Amino acid sequence: MDKEKEEFIKYATSFDMNNPKIKLKIAHSFRVLGLSSELAKKLSLTKEETELIKVISLLHDIGRFEQLRLTSSFDDCIFDHARSGIDYLFQEGFIKDYCNDERNYEIIRKAIYYHNKYVDDIPPFDDVTNKYINLIRDLDKIDIVNTINLNYDVYFKKEDVPKSYFDEFFQAKSIKRVGLNNPSKSFMTTCAFVYDINYPESFELLKEKDYYQKYFAKAKVAIGSEKLYEEIKENVRKKVKESIYVR
Repeated sequence: MDKEKEEFIKYATSFDMNNPKIKLKIAHSFRVLGLSSELAKKLSLTKEETELIKVISLLHDIGRFEQLRLTSSFDDCIFDHARSGIDYLFQEGFIKDYCNDERNYEIIRKAIYYHNKYVDDIPPFDDVTNKYINLIRDLDKIDIVNTINLNYDVYFKKEDVPKSYFDEFFQAKSIKRVGLNNPSKSFMTTCAFVYDINYPESFELLKEKDYYQKYFAKAKVAIGSEKLYEEIKENVRKKVKESIYVR
């Protein structure tokens, strides 16, 4: 992956490196790449399968850099970074800097486009394509929890969260975001990631990294929201524990 990493760094650093969000996304992309190797081993993927998920992992957020240049925001309601990424790679032809096997192009395209979409908005594909979409969705979510731990505060106030978020969470569903984001809504959607992780081995990796434990350890909870917070936290911990593959 040395050549692919060099090409990625060359592209990413062509943007404003004084912007901390650029550095954050470079770091996230490389952490997801590292996690992809760990998950591939747990799943006993072949060498070819491992190389493909590594390429997808490196490139899954490549559209973030243009998004930040144009909007200074991570809000995909303003600018769809997944769409921008596949336009850059496939319409402009830069995918050849990262993968020469055109047989994999459609898998890469779909995996990047759907890596951040709400789960019910993803159409069914063939088993192979579905596998890579699910892999990158798992890997991305695992490191988003880590990214929050490293870079952001965690806060929860129940009054700041729409009822639909609680309804979906307690029905063991991922959350479809509505309206403008706030820290408490982000808390709920991040907790609900556990209901949109696909592989027991992904839960195993998440548990090994202790990312949710660190996430809850730094959480600040508004007065009057403590009981609900504890219930949410317990649901997340239970889901992770019960979903780990037992050999």
